[in-house]
Amino acid sequence: MVQEYFHVKNVTAILGNADCLHDYEFYVTDPEKGGTNPTIGMVDAPWKQALSPSHFEAFDSRGYLWYQIEPKLVVISLNTVPYSVKHKPDTKYLDDPFNQFEWLRRTLVEVQTNGSYAYIVGHIPPIVDSYGGESQWELKYMLTYQAIVEAFPNIIKAQFFGHVHSIEYRVPANGKPGVPLFASGAISPLFGNSPSFTIWSYNADTFDVEDYAVYATNFSTSGDSNALEWTKIFSAKAAYGLPSLSSESLRALTHRMKADDELLHEYYRHSKADSTRLPPCTTSACLDKVLCTQTWFSTVLQYRECLDERSAERIGIPHWLHPFQRISWMWSLVLWAVVIVVVAVVVGVVHRALKRSSYQTIPGPKEFEP
Repeated sequence: MVQEYFHVKNVTAILGNADCLHDYEFYVTDPEKGGTNPTIGMVDAPWKQALSPSHFEAFDSRGYLWYQIEPKLVVISLNTVPYSVKHKPDTKYLDDPFNQFEWLRRTLVEVQTNGSYAYIVGHIPPIVDSYGGESQWELKYMLTYQAIVEAFPNIIKAQFFGHVHSIEYRVPANGKPGVPLFASGAISPLFGNSPSFTIWSYNADTFDVEDYAVYATNFSTSGDSNALEWTKIFSAKAAYGLPSLSSESLRALTHRMKADDELLHEYYRHSKADSTRLPPCTTSACLDKVLCTQTWFSTVLQYRECLDERSAERIGIPHWLHPFQRISWMWSLVLWAVVIVVVAVVVGVVHRALKRSSYQTIPGPKEFEP
């Protein structure tokens, strides 16, 4: 369909968890030995016509490859299924499934040496998701990937993923270098989203991603017709008043949303392509979940700490007291007991010091002569 209507020269081959015989089942093989991977071999037929022989050979054996789409721009397509926390069979004992991380580093070094730039694409994003607050990748794979991205902040111009059926962004935590990570919506409306697709705009000279527009359709307005009406529902820069899609610009947007629940709810609505089946999100607890998933955390714990800090901010607890929100009730009792003992000791010492200072010196006996 893509080739028929768009006549593209390069079709990006990306494997997802649902492309396998069983969901998340993907057998890891040694790409150095070559040959068709047994999982990929079940779905590789359509790609044989769309990919060049060299691209197809790489895709067929390991599920990842790269494309030259501009003289100075490449697209790196990752196989993310083995990194998933739900991947079967269990291979998380492997530090580098398919040797993909080693290949990614080597490819980025080559891109840098050639004075070029890269877009990274994949299916399952390395994030804590907004749907259930769960990590999508095993932690060690998440940390490895983030370290690679941080090492090439001026080379990697964009990160595009899917899977979560939600249109979202993640900016590197704590001001770390690098571009944002974007998750796109889905055609399949499985999690309350309207079917949607995204068109990205980029600068032809710098390859910076400048904007994106989301097009969607709603089944409820299509009636009995088999034809769906696709309409543009929003563009990021216009909807959120953004000067760019840089990490700095999106961090500023997140900061604005902290003080503007209406803007935050608009982001939530747009995340599901303005679906009429979208569950309400008007409570502080729900909105805080939306806000805290805008930062690219490595762990679920970091995400939950963000929720605790947001809760503390809303009720006016000073920032220096926020860590106390994250301490369990048992340790809270221990901490308060220690505080009470320390205060009692200090009060006792001060009291004794003041008591001594109030003593009067009794004069000694004077000699008396009759």
